[in-house]
Amino acid sequence: MLRLLKKLSIRAKLWIGFGLILSILSISSAITLFNLGGVGRQVHEVVHERQPTVMLTKDLATSLQHASSAMGFFLLTKEENYHTEHAAQLAQAKQIIQSLKQMPVVQQDASSIELVKQLSSDIKQFESISQELIEKATSYESNFP
Repeated sequence: MLRLLKKLSIRAKLWIGFGLILSILSISSAITLFNLGGVGRQVHEVVHERQPTVMLTKDLATSLQHASSAMGFFLLTKEENYHTEHAAQLAQAKQIIQSLKQMPVVQQDASSIELVKQLSSDIKQFESISQELIEKATSYESNFP
């Protein structure tokens, strides 16, 4: 092999080196393009499947926070607009839970299904406790021991 390289002219050696570098570059480019296709599929999954679910859960957290705040302000001030805001935010939270239940990402994962069911149960419990608090706050008879 060494004898063969010694017999080659400088011109031939340059052409062989150039061809070797070109083939390595071609292989590297092909591998990169193949991997970019995988990245594109992953980005599509994140943007079109996972991100809407995350945005819904963020909206759910915000809605529950606003419902809790409105309930606290209603209990302190007895102003009806806070009661209305509380009811609206609770209704929005229930609607978001229903939307989450219909998301394909949630339906395909058993732990996500269980978490959404637990959230739904917790919201129902929150609603019943809220109703009791509203009743106690608006009724003088039930407000005293």
